Amino acid sequence: MQIEAAGVLVAHGHARSAVAFEVLVAAMNGASPPAALHAARMLQGLGPAARPALPAMRARLDAARERASTQDAELFIQFALEAAVDSLEPRAVPTPGAPRRTVGG
Repeated sequence: MQIEAAGVLVAHGHARSAVAFEVLVAAMNGASPPAALHAARMLQGLGPAARPALPAMRARLDAARERASTQDAELFIQFALEAAVDSLEPRAVPTPGAPRRTVGG
């Protein structure tokens, strides 16, 4: 419930968005895999409004990549955060012939 409420506050630009981001980041980094996934998906769904959480999302994405081979929930967290981070970071124009980035790499 807290994750949903925090997402609504951020999505609507509420004055308490900073507190809402704290709730989302804490859930994303918490011990409960279902809550972490829910928070990651919420941040993914917020699109550009999630930009203030980008450093925390990058850090959590790195952790998810390290754990994904041993914990199924981490793989789903990784997928959600890769999409979120990719949508928020500026994309460089690819150099012709340069290797393309793959999921997880």
